[in-house]
Amino acid sequence: MSLNGKVVVITGASSGFGADIARRAVAAGARVVLAARSTDKLQALVTDLGGATKALAVTADVTSDADVARLVSEAEAFGPVDILINNAGFGFIDKFVDAPLTDLQRMMDVNVYGAVRCTKAFMPHFLARKQGQIIMMASIAGLAAARNMAFYCASKFALVAISRTLQQELDGTGVYCSVICP
Repeated sequence: MSLNGKVVVITGASSGFGADIARRAVAAGARVVLAARSTDKLQALVTDLGGATKALAVTADVTSDADVARLVSEAEAFGPVDILINNAGFGFIDKFVDAPLTDLQRMMDVNVYGAVRCTKAFMPHFLARKQGQIIMMASIAGLAAARNMAFYCASKFALVAISRTLQQELDGTGVYCSVICP
């Protein structure tokens, strides 16, 4: 698949799926905007991807309105954003009765509200241009519950539901939403 000239924003880009997606996007001809909390890891990835003409690092926490606003501003200055990949997230394994509510709150803020915050922030740009692609990185845990993972599954089920609803709401706008469940 050719992504020649496309600008792709990837949250949670400092490692794992995010870094791998960035490498594949650049190899397919895209320019990428990498967002994560780790400045050092992002800068190393920019270098690995070929430098500032191919990648831009933006230190940002998806739980911060100010950081997401800055991400949008810096990304749009890099070039009109074509694709947003909401990849930022984390999980933990614990029995429902033992898992602290603070961990659930943090997970939902990153995994769900972070993706929603980023999507809502980029949406006006996509709608104004009548084009764009939003990709939500959920998980197989968003399709089937798993023991000791109630909270993680809940966050991923929420992403699947939000994505499927958004797909319907965006019908006819030229903006698309997809959900991936690895």
